[in-house]
Order: sequence, then C-alpha cells, then structure tokens
Amino acid sequence: TERKRPLVFVYELPPEFNARALNFRRHDQCVPREFTGDGATHPTSWYYPLEVMLHEWLLNSEHRTNDPEEADFFYVPVYSDCYRMLMDDRPGHSTEFGFRGVATTQMLMAAQAYIAKELPYWDRNGGRDHIWLLGWDEGACTAPEAIRSSILIDHFGALYGSDAVAKTAYGLDSWSPTFPPHIGFDAERIKELFSL
Repeated sequence: TERKRPLVFVYELPPEFNARALNFRRHDQCVPREFTGDGATHPTSWYYPLEVMLHEWLLNSEHRTNDPEEADFFYVPVYSDCYRMLMDDRPGHSTEFGFRGVATTQMLMAAQAYIAKELPYWDRNGGRDHIWLLGWDEGACTAPEAIRSSILIDHFGALYGSDAVAKTAYGLDSWSPTFPPHIGFDAERIKELFSL
C-alpha cells in the first residue's frame, strides 16, 4: 500500500541541546503551560516555548517515525531560543553587546556538526530534509551557513540576507544601525568587561 502522509524522524540529541536549558527556565520563558494557584493551567503569553511545543507535538504525532530510513524529514530539537533567553541572567553570559545571538548561532552550529558526525542522515540530502525551528525575533536571518540549506521555521519569515534590516524588537540584538537603540560594537568596552 502507498503511504499517504510524510514521516518525520525526531532526533534524540544530547541534553546540552535541549533538556538542559529547561533546568533554568523561568516564568513565561520556554514553558508551554503554567500552573495557577488554583491548580489550573494556562498557555504562556510568549511565543518562545514554540520549540518545546513542536518537539512534544512531533513526539506524539502520527507523522513521527522511529525508523530514520523511512523518514521524509528530520526534526532537530534544539532549544536555542530557551538557551538564548537564559543568556539574560546566567553568570558568564553577558548580553550587553548582543552576545545572545552569537551564543545561539554557535549552539546551532554545534548541533549541525554533531548530527553530521554522529548520524548518516545529514549527508543523504545535504541537510535539505532537516527541519529547524528558530523562534526568536531574528529567526532565520541569523541561521549559520551550515543549516541554511535546511527547512527553517520562524515567525517572521525573513530569509538570511533578504534585507539589511534587523527585525528584532530587542535593541541589544539588533545589527541594524537604523534600529534604535542600536549600540554598535565597542571593542574597547568588550576588552574592559572581560579584562582582555
């Protein structure tokens, strides 16, 4: 019989790429549901938990397959947005000069390198059948080159290099000089902060 629905294989990645970020989550950040005082639950008001929600949905979906050989697509459950939000208040993760974007891009690069090295499916189609969710403001605009051939899901729909304007609402992550409050890159201040 002919199969009528596409199948998605969900990678099981080391906890550094997803579960560990959940250890440090906070109110309204990276949690799909929250409990109220009366024991009820309600969805959070931010879109940042999307990567957790999509991951959970795919794990229980009729489209999921446990056999990567029959998969049409491969979902990469990286909680880079949760990790990005943690950058705001974790020791050693300064965001004063927009380091959140650098850290999350490095996380995506590490995930792609892990998949390409440890599993044979990245090279099957050059990553074009892999799905990544980039749920922060900059979304696919900050996707590292290593994953740009993949399916990139974000809420703005911008493509890398499609324009020179940062669409973020968070000024410290903006690379656009016309988007206040752009602070630019101050090499001397960086050296001072990190005693270089």
